[in-house]
Amino acid sequence: MKTIILRLGAGAPADISWLSIDTDSVLHKGSLAQAAPACKDAILIVLVPAIDVLLIRATIPGRNRKLAMQAAPYALEASLATDVEKLHFGFGPRNPDGSMDTAVVERKYMDHWLALLQEVGLDPDYMTPETLAVPYDAESWSVVLDGDVALVRSGLRTGFAVDTQNLNEALQAAIKSGSDSPPLHMQIYQKEEVDISLDLDLDILPIIKKPALALLGQGFDKKNGIDLLQGEYGRNTDWDKIRELWRVPFVLVLILIGLNGVLFGVDYSQAKKESLALERRIEEIYRTTFPEAKHMVNPKAQMEQGLALLTGGQQSQNSFLALLAQIGPDLQKQEGCNLQRLRYHGSALELELTLATLDDLNDLKERLLVNDDLSVDIRTATTANDRVSARLEIKGKK
Repeated sequence: MKTIILRLGAGAPADISWLSIDTDSVLHKGSLAQAAPACKDAILIVLVPAIDVLLIRATIPGRNRKLAMQAAPYALEASLATDVEKLHFGFGPRNPDGSMDTAVVERKYMDHWLALLQEVGLDPDYMTPETLAVPYDAESWSVVLDGDVALVRSGLRTGFAVDTQNLNEALQAAIKSGSDSPPLHMQIYQKEEVDISLDLDLDILPIIKKPALALLGQGFDKKNGIDLLQGEYGRNTDWDKIRELWRVPFVLVLILIGLNGVLFGVDYSQAKKESLALERRIEEIYRTTFPEAKHMVNPKAQMEQGLALLTGGQQSQNSFLALLAQIGPDLQKQEGCNLQRLRYHGSALELELTLATLDDLNDLKERLLVNDDLSVDIRTATTANDRVSARLEIKGKK
């Protein structure tokens, strides 16, 4: 089966380019509708505008990749200008130092690009920023000059896009930051003569002239890229997988709450047996979640330490797990209460739930307010089909 690289640019869907990288390698230009027939029976690689994708490195403790991917957005939150809930994250494999190269893009762009492709009946097999298709050389940085934009490949899965006028300053800043290994030389690619002036303390290799997409087709290597089709945008996935984001920490907290409830709710002999069984279960989950752990002395304490790592060490009253631990027992005790959705944002926990009556909703609020450290606000409450749907916002007062 042939492989097609399709480049979505600012002119999409009316003006795009595509080529087959394993047949004639002829560069084609036209509309997305014109490209569709050639792409439908091929492996479709889509390059999206690098100017809309941030490549950044995340360092998360632990070796469990799935948990690291769940925690990375919140670990990177301070470095991002947009609310993480409006962003989509694609992850590369673990680096030797434990970090993960990460591609960050606003969801609205992902939705837009996929909608354009779906309108002409295309389902991409791989989607990546065009930066990661720039030819890679371990000893040099590569720059593709394409109109007003320069694409810079500064590492195996790192790089950036910048307008051509600011290229010199951007390169100087990137080299000075030391986030990537400093290059021995710089390789420039361009199709047409571009007037640039580079003041860099390194060798500039002779300019290679070639069309941008031809270079990107030559430089694309799946094993060195980051596929944006992950998580909720992954192939053969559904929206329910969004709920997986905090599944493991949530399950572990419920286990701890259940352990405490058992110790207080049954006689000593029965509690002792169930406590031992739960500790063995906690140990099994802990070893699965943190396979690097070698010694198990106190399962409960080590589980709590592991949870602290998953949440970036947050111990404040307003942290996700602290709030959840405080309200969990009351939610379990409230008869007929069904949790529909849970969202944590801005140190506040938002719950969407259903109850039998408005009186039950008020009882739940009063039960939660017994804890003087909590602030509980009923944002909405509606009645339908003999059930009450409500949205609560819960915060710590301190």
